[in-house]
Amino acid sequence: MSVEQIIAVEKLLLSGPDLSQATIDEMRTGFDQLGMITPPVDDFAVETVVARGVNVERGATPTSDRSRAIVYLHGGGYMVGSVNSHRGLVSLLNRASGAQTLAVAYRLAPEHPYPAAVDDSLAVYEWLLETTSPGSIAFVGDSAGGGLAVATLVAARSRGLPTPSSLALLSPFVDLTCSGASINDNAARDILIKEEMLAGLGGTYLAGGDIATPLASPLFADLAGLPPTIIHCSGSEALLDDSVRLARKLAMAGAAVEVKIWPGLPHVWQMFSGILDEGKQSLTEVGSFLKSHFR
Repeated sequence: MSVEQIIAVEKLLLSGPDLSQATIDEMRTGFDQLGMITPPVDDFAVETVVARGVNVERGATPTSDRSRAIVYLHGGGYMVGSVNSHRGLVSLLNRASGAQTLAVAYRLAPEHPYPAAVDDSLAVYEWLLETTSPGSIAFVGDSAGGGLAVATLVAARSRGLPTPSSLALLSPFVDLTCSGASINDNAARDILIKEEMLAGLGGTYLAGGDIATPLASPLFADLAGLPPTIIHCSGSEALLDDSVRLARKLAMAGAAVEVKIWPGLPHVWQMFSGILDEGKQSLTEVGSFLKSHFR
């Protein structure tokens, strides 16, 4: 990581709008613009398909193996983020894994609180299973999308659905109660995620419900039966302990888990792969992990 690259990312983040004063529409527009710092790779073509009423952006290059699929769940605190904000990131994952990608446009709070996001992602998985073997499916999510990915697989297990080949999580947000010590310990080092911002997300997503609900805060769920999992997080981020505690719980539940803690990087730095070499490196490693577990 060059000093110039990390300074460029910090300037980009600090130049954004004051979120405490922004409307939800302004926040969503700003987040989509932030993601455009990483353009899609050449020859990455997308089309919108409808999976049981849920819009999904299918992405592939001419060399993608369309018999394999990565279900991608974007981050954004369940309130912002879209297929647009993450298209560049997803395209890099497509290239690294060799599989087609399915980016899910799940419904967002506050208009659509929990369990809308879980319902949508589970519907997409059920739809995909109609044509694709579970061994040819992987789930990937970043931040809140990482929490949603875990919740989706827990919900799928409760319905008796088969387990996909693997799971990859980028800086996952899996505890809406915000009980991890790193939220305070890394407060001065995390330029993107702040405690006051996290504090309101759970209440908005749950619309006044219990933020410790296992399918909203899957750190508190029964994680038995989940597939081999890779987690990439930053040692400097406020949500570091979400990754560390989740990895511990997954291992205790019998899952094979790989965790890599990267030093000195922002939350979900893979979104900044257009200017940050570590973003591309992380996605290359994650893509290789997914490819190795397809069967």
